[in-house]
Amino acid sequence: GTFTNDAGKAAELAGAIVKTVPILKLIFPFIRSPINLLKFSFDRAFFAGPEVSRQVLANMPDLPMLKNTQATIRKELNSRNPVERARAAGKIATASMMNASLLYMILSNRDFITSGGPKDTAQLKTLEQTGWQRYSFRVGDKYFSYSGLDPFGTHFGVLADLVDQFDEANSEINSTVAEQVFAAATISMTRNITDKSYLAGLQLVSDALSNPERKMEKLVNNLAGGFVPNILYQGQSLGGDTTTREVRNIGDALLKKLPNGNDALDPKRNLLGEPITVENYPIVGPFNPSRISTRKGDEVFEELANLEHGFTNPPTKLDRLIDLTDYKKDTNQSAYDRQLELLGETKIRGKSLRQSLEKLIRDKRYQRLSTISEGGVKSPRIALINRIISRYRRVAFVKMLEEFPEVKDKYMQIRQAKVVGKSGGSEDVITNLLNLNE
Repeated sequence: GTFTNDAGKAAELAGAIVKTVPILKLIFPFIRSPINLLKFSFDRAFFAGPEVSRQVLANMPDLPMLKNTQATIRKELNSRNPVERARAAGKIATASMMNASLLYMILSNRDFITSGGPKDTAQLKTLEQTGWQRYSFRVGDKYFSYSGLDPFGTHFGVLADLVDQFDEANSEINSTVAEQVFAAATISMTRNITDKSYLAGLQLVSDALSNPERKMEKLVNNLAGGFVPNILYQGQSLGGDTTTREVRNIGDALLKKLPNGNDALDPKRNLLGEPITVENYPIVGPFNPSRISTRKGDEVFEELANLEHGFTNPPTKLDRLIDLTDYKKDTNQSAYDRQLELLGETKIRGKSLRQSLEKLIRDKRYQRLSTISEGGVKSPRIALINRIISRYRRVAFVKMLEEFPEVKDKYMQIRQAKVVGKSGGSEDVITNLLNLNE
């Protein structure tokens, strides 16, 4: 009932490693239950239909999560005992029937059952700003997540991703169906594994090892925040704080978990400079395993999502040398957050960025332009949207420099150093201009 039974050799090996390196206990507090949960789901999401099952059984690769199940099925199918053979055939038939039915249901209700969404992170964030939510059931304009309802949430997520993968590849059931199934299944399983909160540590370690310069800090921050009792953080949610916050260093990770600590952190902001909030039911919200999101019908973000382009916020560093998050006001607001906030406040010809984009989107000439990007050629709508966003960003940037004179001075020094460098100035002169020895 709690998935704490023996999880096989993989769990034993993982447990031995954690015992040998005790600090890993902070990253992998649970081993047996997560492995059993995933195995339960993947075992049952394995067969996609009768024809697929025959080819799968003939070409079944050694996927780690399914190896024991595969071996058992092979053994039972080859058994001399007719009862065992019948039982194995019954498992395959039942799995094929149920999964084929679920796949058909998902395929017929694509607008009401969501998968993991776009693989591009920027596209996914843009789509989520419309209120769309990954791994969810849509009821009216609300999305109810099934991702946390394991073990069945993972089973359903795997099948939803399979449908998406086949759709993207324009795959058809043919003689190579086994290879297609496993190519799609690998992506589907990976996405469902990394979406689980109880495997967040595994994802953090994997990211940190593959890209230590960018991801190692996030792993350290997560470990530091883990030392603060989670009840303090849940208390903030109970108090009604629904604004998501940026965590950029260890201090931020600790503040986020402390009472009223969120107020000292920069909010996460969308492309228009508006704070990003999450929906939460009063009192029960922090304990609800099913996240909720409402499709807002936001004209701007619906259009951005429809273009399937990775729109992103400006980088936190100027010229890759000035980290705007290091410069703060007395209110603890960073120069970077102020720049994004000014983006939403700035008006050009009496219109905010949102109002200008809404006017563009409603224009009949804009509506006649294609929304499709293909063959490396982007939709002409993207260029028009980027042009307006860039105009507002330039104004917001100038205003931010006026409010943060130390950033402005440093920025001007760098610009001057670049001019000297291009004109053949000496290294000593450029170094002095940049104040690199301070």
